[in-house]
Amino acid sequence: MGIFRNIPRSFLFIAVILLAATAIVIQVPGVQTRMAERAALWLSEATGAEVRVGKVNFIFFNKLIINDLLIRTTPSDTLFHSKKMSVSIGRVNILGKKIGLNRVLLSEGSYHLIIEDSTTNIESLFPEPASKETTSRPFRWDIRSNRVTLEDFAYHMINRESGPSHDNPECMDFSDLHIGDISIDIRNARYYDGKVEARLDHLACLEKSGYRVQHLEGDVTVDSREALVKNLVIRDNYSHIKARHFLMHYGNSKNLSDYLNRVIMPGHFPGTLSWQCVLQER
Repeated sequence: MGIFRNIPRSFLFIAVILLAATAIVIQVPGVQTRMAERAALWLSEATGAEVRVGKVNFIFFNKLIINDLLIRTTPSDTLFHSKKMSVSIGRVNILGKKIGLNRVLLSEGSYHLIIEDSTTNIESLFPEPASKETTSRPFRWDIRSNRVTLEDFAYHMINRESGPSHDNPECMDFSDLHIGDISIDIRNARYYDGKVEARLDHLACLEKSGYRVQHLEGDVTVDSREALVKNLVIRDNYSHIKARHFLMHYGNSKNLSDYLNRVIMPGHFPGTLSWQCVLQER
C-alpha cells in the first residue's frame, strides 16, 4: 500500500519539476526572442497587418509582458504602438478562437488613423461584410477582458488627401487631429465580429487646440460604421453633459476626417453645454 500511496506524490514531484524547468527556460533571452517572433507571426496571420514585438516576458503562471509592440498596415503607416503591454491571462480556447483576459495594461503608446487614396489604414482590421469580395482575411476571434487600462497614450488622425482644413491653432481640425495625455479605464471589454463593446469608466485627454476632456464615461459599442455611447457623462473645461445615449454614425472611418459634414450625431443632452466648447470644436 505504501508503494501505491507514493505514486501520486511522485507524479506531483515530476510535475513541479517540469513546471519549474519550463519557467526557467522561458526566462532565457533566446527563448523569449523566439516567443516574440512566433507571437508576431501569429498576430500578422490573424489580422493581415504587419506585427512586430520587441521582447516577450512570460511570468508564470498567467502574466505576459510585451515590450515595443508595433502594428503596421503598410510599411510606412503605423497603426498602433505601445512601449509596454501587460496582459493577465484568464482562459484561452484556441479551437473555439476565444481568449479571456483578466487585465490589460497599455502604456506609452499611440494609435494612428491615416486617410489616403480613398481608404484608411484600419480597414484591413475592420473588413467589409462577407457578402462583398475582399482579399483580406477578417479577424474572427472572440476576445474579452475584465479590465483594460491605457496610460500616457496618444491618438492621431491625419487626412493626407485634403490636409489641414484651417490654420487656427485654437480650434480642433478633424483633418489633422492630435490628442495626447490620454488615460482610459475600461471594464468588461469584448471584441468580436468587428465590434467592440465595453464599459468606459473614465477617459481624459488633451487635444492640440487646448480642448481638454476632464472626464468621460458610458457604455460603449463601436464598429466600422458607428459608435454608440449609452449613459454618457462628459466634463470639459466649460460643460457638464449627461445623455441617455449619443450616437456617432460615420459610415466608414474615412468620413471621420470630415466630421462636421459627414458624421451624424443624434442624442439627448439635458445637461449644461457651453458655446465655448462648441466653438473650439468648429
